[in-house]
Amino acid sequence: MKKSIFFLIAVLFSVAASAQQITKSFVADDFTGITASSVFDIELIKSPVESVVVTADREVMNYVNIKVVMGQLNLKIETDKMPRILKKNLKSVKVKINMKNELSWLSLSGACKLTSSSNFTPQNFKGQISGAASICGLEITSESARISISGASSVSMRGKINIADYELSGASNAVMNQEISTLSVKCSGASKMDFKGSIASLDLKLSGSSEVKLKGSGEEIRTQISGASKLIAVEFAANEAYITISGVSKAVVNVSKTLEAEISGSSHLEYKGSPVINNVSVNSISNFKKIY
Repeated sequence: MKKSIFFLIAVLFSVAASAQQITKSFVADDFTGITASSVFDIELIKSPVESVVVTADREVMNYVNIKVVMGQLNLKIETDKMPRILKKNLKSVKVKINMKNELSWLSLSGACKLTSSSNFTPQNFKGQISGAASICGLEITSESARISISGASSVSMRGKINIADYELSGASNAVMNQEISTLSVKCSGASKMDFKGSIASLDLKLSGSSEVKLKGSGEEIRTQISGASKLIAVEFAANEAYITISGVSKAVVNVSKTLEAEISGSSHLEYKGSPVINNVSVNSISNFKKIY
């Protein structure tokens, strides 16, 4: 009986010790990019002074590996070296990053989360978001941006970009509030994008059961829609629209000057406005109509 009590006390003491939160600062100088995997919960702040501060359970901290390699801040948890029980009960590891340089590269995977209310102004920005990772609030102002979003990841961003290229796949989700001169978007799988803002020129390709919603204004929309995809742009005022739609897809657009379309399969195209209708091809089971 006494042995059982002592054993129980020892187990409880061990669990309590491993659950103690500690904070540790890591040396990180002169980086322009961030790569993180596993379960990091990152707060990113634009600051004149660089610092990286991690808060985690005492036992977990032994496996946190943070270093700068060729200008990239790498955040990693060495789960392959962890005891099985520690890995099984692994919780998010909080990281506060103060960054003085402009953010030009961001890669998040696993279940990483990044939140930021700062505005970064790199010349060019690239991002890769995969797994169940997420970005919330990040603002990027740049000449160009190329972002890949896959898996079950989600992205919420703001900013102003001249040339942007976004690719969404899987069950990923993006919410963008931006001003963009030229935007190319490719959505596949069950991905979704909500865009609010202005786009001078939009090239949009939708396949699978993907969905894009647009609000704002722009000069020109060129889009290819297939599968069971949807484009909902009745609140996006465009001067011109050139649409190819097939499968069982649906598109709703708001056009003021010129509309051209090729509609096939069992697809539906609805439009608002009074554009000049040019070169519209509709097969027998497709639907093309004006809405008010």
